[in-house]
Amino acid sequence: LYRIARVASNCISVIVSRVAHDAISNFLRLDLWTFKLQGRGSVQFVRVRNFCKSLRDAKDKRMIRFGIVGFGLHAMKRLMPGFAKAKRCRVTALSRRDLQQAKESARQFGIEHAFASTAELCACPQVDAIFVSSPDGLHHNDVLEAIRHGKAVFCEKPMAMNPQQAREMVEAARAAKVLLGVAHVMRFEESVKFFRAHLAAGSIGRPVVARADFFAPMLSTARSWINDARLAAGGPLADLGVHC
Repeated sequence: LYRIARVASNCISVIVSRVAHDAISNFLRLDLWTFKLQGRGSVQFVRVRNFCKSLRDAKDKRMIRFGIVGFGLHAMKRLMPGFAKAKRCRVTALSRRDLQQAKESARQFGIEHAFASTAELCACPQVDAIFVSSPDGLHHNDVLEAIRHGKAVFCEKPMAMNPQQAREMVEAARAAKVLLGVAHVMRFEESVKFFRAHLAAGSIGRPVVARADFFAPMLSTARSWINDARLAAGGPLADLGVHC
């Protein structure tokens, strides 16, 4: 159903970053956790107590400075309204493939730095952490670029185009001791917490079957790349199915 989910069932650890105020549309949280999915069905939660070096070295330790890679519709409609409400982080840089569009977006949202490449954004000294919001097919290279620059990186889902890419991303982050997160936002929704608590308490007995539905107008979406097999990891099914 969702190829990247195979990565979890094959003992690939997914590190989920919660590094800012919960107002960022539940994308980021104040605490840091590691979710390790081992084998089939077992889940371990481990508290991570230290930020990565790039965050510790930030001039203002109370404010995390994000650079957004792939500043398109999602960043404009979803991310920036959340960042506007955040108390512990702000956006200081963005990148788009077209430099002129990048500069226009920067002016529109009051962002200091605009770049035409991920490498330039990651090299910016006014950026502590990278938010990868590019199309799925670019996640692998964008995340590895951020890791090469020693920047904490938060990647939109689906994580990668295939399990091998996801493994390489996780392994690179571990080797560089860089924090890597994936935006599985539904894990932190209050409704999900409610059901998880009742399941753990045995309130409904032993679950036998479950069903999850998620709907969006994907045929009419402005994100035209979502139906392009070269850029989307499974198309709308992977984009939405990862939440279910």
